[in-house]
Amino acid sequence: MFALLYLIIQQSMILKALALAVAITAPIWAVLLKKEPQKKWYLIKSYAQAVGIAAIGIWLIVVLLSGNQYILGIDLFRGVSLIYIVPLAVVAVYAVWINSKFLSKTSAVYLRTIIETLLKAPVIYWHIIVIAIFSGIVIYYLSRTGNAGEVSTIELQLRSLLEQILYVRPRTKEFLIGFPLFVLALHIAKSYPKGYYFLLIPGVIGFLSLVNTFTHLHIPLLISLLRSGYSIVFGLIIGLVLIWLYENVGKKIVTIIRVRWQA
Repeated sequence: MFALLYLIIQQSMILKALALAVAITAPIWAVLLKKEPQKKWYLIKSYAQAVGIAAIGIWLIVVLLSGNQYILGIDLFRGVSLIYIVPLAVVAVYAVWINSKFLSKTSAVYLRTIIETLLKAPVIYWHIIVIAIFSGIVIYYLSRTGNAGEVSTIELQLRSLLEQILYVRPRTKEFLIGFPLFVLALHIAKSYPKGYYFLLIPGVIGFLSLVNTFTHLHIPLLISLLRSGYSIVFGLIIGLVLIWLYENVGKKIVTIIRVRWQA
């Protein structure tokens, strides 16, 4: 459909709209792909499959926006904020839906129940505090998106150090947040086949950031490939460390808390 419209209208807006659609759906598809924890090498295979789906989306975006106007920066990809918001929102809604005890009801009834409950609930101080904290996190997250994102002095120094060591720095939100938490989610899926979806909410950040890297076509493709390769490898390693901490430290802490709470 988009291809037909482009042939008729001959406007780059059609290509950019299609590229935006791919950039939004690829991260969602990557993290929500069906998991099979019972299979051998499940974690590595699932991680590779998710990266592969993101890579397909990246390839489509690069092909769609391969004209000189994009490479030279004359025309720019639009919709970066949507890439950073929509996948998170979709995965969050899906996580809540998949864990809901109202799954037997229709979506319309369930949605109406939630809205009515929220509207009738009394507002107390801790609600305001939670809303303020959540709003602050959202504002900070959005302030870091795009080329003009705000970064602390400490992170700027860390970025400079990584560039000196690696030549090209991996994106912080990918190798320190998104990919490690996605790897941890894959591990937790073995024990909590529904609960792990909540970890996919921050996990999708790695994939949406990965796809977004390649929407900046004025940056040499090899540079984007190198920094993404670093993010994928380092993210996997840090994720395996998180799994070790979860198994050897996290579970013990939870056990201690349960014993003291019951006492």
